[in-house]
Amino acid sequence: MLLKPINYFITTAPQIATAKVTSENFGNLHQITAFVEGNASYLFRIDAAGFQTDFVFNNVTPGTHTITITDTNYCFEKIIRVVILDYPKYFTPNGDGINDTWLIKNRQEFTAATIHIFDRYGKPLFQIKQQNKTGWDGLHNNNQLPAADYWFKIVYTENTNGIQQEKMGHFTLKR
Repeated sequence: MLLKPINYFITTAPQIATAKVTSENFGNLHQITAFVEGNASYLFRIDAAGFQTDFVFNNVTPGTHTITITDTNYCFEKIIRVVILDYPKYFTPNGDGINDTWLIKNRQEFTAATIHIFDRYGKPLFQIKQQNKTGWDGLHNNNQLPAADYWFKIVYTENTNGIQQEKMGHFTLKR
């Protein structure tokens, strides 16, 4: 009797598998990078796209994205959700109904959010809570603030994993 050899592969799920936004906070070109440590070769995909060997995803739109990591034999699957925040780079509170207020665009992606707005010297001007649907209108103590750059800090909890995050950025008020 002739015996045929059997080839088999042992793969395990990675010890570490994470993904995070690796581009500048709120940058124009968003990038997500997956990080994996394990003893197999891995494949990666974003949302419903096909699997690829590259673990970096470029030109990703704001919102919640699903990163799937698997080994090349498709023996396991690790799913990670990543949130990319976005905001208007400027607003024009002139009463024309277009860009009259400033507000983070995809706030539904997180809970317990608070946005703090500051002038260039760090003076607190306005605070936006999660339930605020209108945003900031460029007023401080009922006075119009001048056209300038303003800074913000958002503290929020991600819906996908319950982790509290803090991000900072700036935008322009145009008059």
